[in-house]
Amino acid sequence: MKTAGDEGAIENTQPGTVAESNSDAAAADTDTDDNPPTGAAPESETESAFCPISMVSGEEILPLKDFALPGPMAFTWKRLYRTGHSNDTGLGHGWTHSASEHLYLEKKQVVLSDDEGRQLRFARPELHQRSKLINEGLNLDFVGKNRFILRLDGQNDKVFTRLGDGNHFRLSKICHTAYKPSNRDFYGSQNSEKGFCIDLHYNAQNRLTRLMGNWGKGLKLKRNNEGRIVSVELFNDQQTLRKIVAEYDYNEHGDLMASRDSAGKGEKYRYENHILMQRTLVTGFSYHYKWDRLDNKARCIHGWGDNGIYDYHFKWDPKNNTSQFTDTLGNTTSFIYNEFGLITQKIDPEGGVHHYEYHRGHKTCYTDPQDHSHYYYFSKQNQPAGTRDALGNRDTISYFNGNPTEFSDKNGVSWKRQYDRQGLLITQTDPYGRETCFNYHANNLLSQSTDPEGRTTHYTWNSLGELTQIIDFAGNRQQRVHNSQGQITERHVRLKDQKEARTTRYSYTLTGLLKKVTAPNGDVNSYRYNDNAQLIQHSDPQGRVTEFEYADGLSQVTKRIDSNGHVLRYQYDKERNLTALINQNGEKHRFIYDRCERLVKEIGFDGRVQHYKYNKAGHLIKHMDAGSIITEYERDAIGQMLSRTSRHISQMRSNKEERSRYRYDPSGRLIETYNPHQYLSFDYDRMGNLQKEHHCDINEKNQQVSASKVDIQYANLLPGASPTSRSQITLPDGQRIDYQYSNDQKQQLESIQFNGQSITEYHRDILGREVERRQGSVVTQTEYDPMGRLHRQQGFNQARKEPEKQTIIQREYGYDQFGNLNQLKDDQIETHYIYDLLDQIQKVEERAPQGGSQETFSFDPAGNITGINELRKKRREGKNRPGQAAGNRLSMQGDRKFTYDERGNLIREIRGKGGKLKTTFEYNLQNQLVKTTKNGQTTEYKYDPLGRRFEKKDTFGTTKYLWADDQLAQETRNNIKKTYVYEPQSFKPVALIQDDEVYHYHLDHLGTPRELTNNDGDIVWKARYRTYGSVAIQECEEIENNLRFQGQYFDEESGLHYNRHRYYNPDTGQFISQDPVGLLGGVNNYQYAPNPIGWIDPSGLCKEGASLTTLQAQQRQKPMLNDNIGFNISPTAWDKYPVTGRGRTFISEQPGITDIIGDFSGPSKIAIDKAKKKAQVLQSGKTDGYYIVYTAGIWEITVSGFFMCV
Repeated sequence: MKTAGDEGAIENTQPGTVAESNSDAAAADTDTDDNPPTGAAPESETESAFCPISMVSGEEILPLKDFALPGPMAFTWKRLYRTGHSNDTGLGHGWTHSASEHLYLEKKQVVLSDDEGRQLRFARPELHQRSKLINEGLNLDFVGKNRFILRLDGQNDKVFTRLGDGNHFRLSKICHTAYKPSNRDFYGSQNSEKGFCIDLHYNAQNRLTRLMGNWGKGLKLKRNNEGRIVSVELFNDQQTLRKIVAEYDYNEHGDLMASRDSAGKGEKYRYENHILMQRTLVTGFSYHYKWDRLDNKARCIHGWGDNGIYDYHFKWDPKNNTSQFTDTLGNTTSFIYNEFGLITQKIDPEGGVHHYEYHRGHKTCYTDPQDHSHYYYFSKQNQPAGTRDALGNRDTISYFNGNPTEFSDKNGVSWKRQYDRQGLLITQTDPYGRETCFNYHANNLLSQSTDPEGRTTHYTWNSLGELTQIIDFAGNRQQRVHNSQGQITERHVRLKDQKEARTTRYSYTLTGLLKKVTAPNGDVNSYRYNDNAQLIQHSDPQGRVTEFEYADGLSQVTKRIDSNGHVLRYQYDKERNLTALINQNGEKHRFIYDRCERLVKEIGFDGRVQHYKYNKAGHLIKHMDAGSIITEYERDAIGQMLSRTSRHISQMRSNKEERSRYRYDPSGRLIETYNPHQYLSFDYDRMGNLQKEHHCDINEKNQQVSASKVDIQYANLLPGASPTSRSQITLPDGQRIDYQYSNDQKQQLESIQFNGQSITEYHRDILGREVERRQGSVVTQTEYDPMGRLHRQQGFNQARKEPEKQTIIQREYGYDQFGNLNQLKDDQIETHYIYDLLDQIQKVEERAPQGGSQETFSFDPAGNITGINELRKKRREGKNRPGQAAGNRLSMQGDRKFTYDERGNLIREIRGKGGKLKTTFEYNLQNQLVKTTKNGQTTEYKYDPLGRRFEKKDTFGTTKYLWADDQLAQETRNNIKKTYVYEPQSFKPVALIQDDEVYHYHLDHLGTPRELTNNDGDIVWKARYRTYGSVAIQECEEIENNLRFQGQYFDEESGLHYNRHRYYNPDTGQFISQDPVGLLGGVNNYQYAPNPIGWIDPSGLCKEGASLTTLQAQQRQKPMLNDNIGFNISPTAWDKYPVTGRGRTFISEQPGITDIIGDFSGPSKIAIDKAKKKAQVLQSGKTDGYYIVYTAGIWEITVSGFFMCV
């Protein structure tokens, strides 16, 4: 729309005030001396407590969203209650709504009454002039005698039109920023309307009655005799849609008493003298308020919820602009605020002082309690122009015509953008100059996008602004059918050259929640919710039910009941911090917090006690484990960990310690680290992808060993491309691994070369799935069932002339109704799998011509394997011992007896007659296994600063390991060197090179090696496994192979599998130590996986969590774009900008049910940060690489998506 522009604009900076009467113009302030006025900041910038009370004005400011108008531009019907606002805009006293804004023209000012009950004063502009209210970021353009346009970056424009001949201007149109009304051009031709807008219609009493989108959907407002809104109806211009989406009730005093959604459920309110006294949620839970007076000057002095939850007391000193609250647990927080209603000082309950500085209403500096300052900069047009952290690192943003055109990160690397005249993004350029381009339909909706590789995707929309078709660069087509409310009811996916589409259907509740999903094969997933829109039940296609309970009427789940009836319980304190988990065995994991709600103590299911201590800025600085190990963390000014030092509590005064140090680039990526054993450094490209990894051993004198210095080089398919398109790895000895991709737009992996010679070649179907692989003389063909699951693998040795001898590998896979693998036929051996309702493996039966075997498993309710019975060739091993594993620690399994230390590490295993077979395990202060002793043989292990094992030493020699990222690249023992080649960014091995000979891996459905062949196609290694990964029968071993489940390495000396961050015992099916990421890895922190037939855990941390069905679904969906295409693909959040075009910023994925509550097909999993807080990423950089993550008081280093607990 036409804009007045910044040239010649006038400016002012003035705090907002709260409207106190029904006067059209803002009344003069009448506060008495004991209650002086304060500015009213926007609700989003107002510091608040309880439900929610402004810590500046003491008033209740309650924002609620009732519904959204479906369509191509965002419009949400919001209402807000403000105690200090006495006007009635149609929803009762004190309430405003999204369309209640209006302007009033005064002699020297223009007063905006906004949708939050505030009055904002602009300097009165001349005709065709702009007035800027700097502290609010608002621009008011006087574009015509009877019209103003209000603009705010990142939001729709609002048009105000004069009412009659007076000084009132009412809101008449809400427009997308790219909207162009119809007009006549220079030659008199009529140009049609472009883009989208909402028109507002009023009755003769100047009351809003209808909002109509120009795409055909709108809202009708029904009012009572007093002019208050009693219902809002969603309708379309074809009269095929009429649905009440909100209803409102009032008392005789004109107060809003109740609101209801389209299902007739909602909140209730009680007032005295128009002041809110009680708010009752749809669940029945109520908040109560006590005020110092009962008028619009009221300040809350006490607020509480039912049953003593959220009990707050407030104190106010308006003369000195100070306030404080004391929460339910007796913790007090104090504030000082300025004339704009913005907090200038906050004293947290632990005494930490936070300082905030502002200029013209914008925050320019934050100083944390450690006296470290972070600065924020603004352009001359008062747009965010960059930041400077406490280390002096800066990033900057540049603009042209109000649009951000360049972002430079803290390393000085820049991303650029270009826009058309309407402000639509048309080109974005990455630091390597590669462009992503966007084109639009006449209505300004996205028509196509072309990535830097020239791959174009097309988008089709209907007249209602609904996305109806996506055709990706490969010609795959996705079509959508919407109901009258704009919800997707059918999705038809048809791949190129396929005649028939696969259809998924969706149905919804009255309130628009997903109720049922019917897959193309007819499988149905059903969801049920309570009146508060919380998921209470999920039923899978086989009728298995998972239930959730919310006993307190609030948002936190209190009970999860799985399909076996096992219950996981959650307990909270009165501030809704999670205080305990009670697992399915009835054991409790406790959490204790400091006065700032930071975790300071936790007691595990097994009684393991951990303490945490923080500095005043909230950074973890000390950790005590089991009362014996103290770890101290040194931080820089922005909280990055510089060193980690661990000591035994009995040796605090000695020099015996374990220390690691860390250094970072300005973007927070790790560039250097070392511990007493190894030094590492890292180089990155402009996009933040790893380019070089340097390794060097450190001797006992803390000196780098020059002879051990090595570098690993990485290259990607295109400069700056993500590691998923890694094209080359160069190892220190000059050996080179090359990944070749197709030259077409799909850029699929075609071959892998080693030192210039092809070792693996791939052929794929239209879906991109592998259908043939060539490795030396062996060709392996792969087939899939109609559901896209692996069905058959056949390997042929083409070097053999006799056809009957060519088949060397033949595997077939079958699945049960739940999608679990239930049959594996490997040559002449058939294995059958039986599961319980939780997909835990119960029985495995192997049938072979020479005699079969059988394994049965018993689990306790928490998922611990308490019994394994094996019958092999009529010989029975093990013994079922039903019962529970206390604290998830196995004390006995079969004839094995286990002992743990106080930190939960397995330290002794005894088995055999009279306990004669004994293995002991020793750990360092990081809970890393450093020594095993078995049958008198001792083996020692060393780790680099990232926790990767780089050395194993025993009586007979030393094995050195070289890592490339998280992949084991090489191992050397004596004069034997092995090089491992993997699929890119995967743990699936492709080849083993030893003595210049290439040996090819052949994997099963999990990626577990079953065979190795040489270049002539002869099998040189072959094994059959037990269910949980131990080798049952070694059929051939001409060459040694120690790779097992993905990410695992077999240690012959102990029988364990090294699993990157800890060790796995395949005989028990559990890890020997607790998960370094704690409950992030699941409630049972010893568990490998609930089902080792369909799950993997390559890192030894959080399970990859992908069942077979999930993995195959991901493969099927990969060629298609994500579902939700927004109208304006240009993101407004600049923290997302650097990954735009690479991280799906402009094609967003809306969180699904399973994103919120977890994967129903797997075990009970939760991530414990706190009930009210989420994990936060601190200075994470812009792409993959090494960075630090803080979660629930635990620091981890994330390396290309994998964790190392620190």
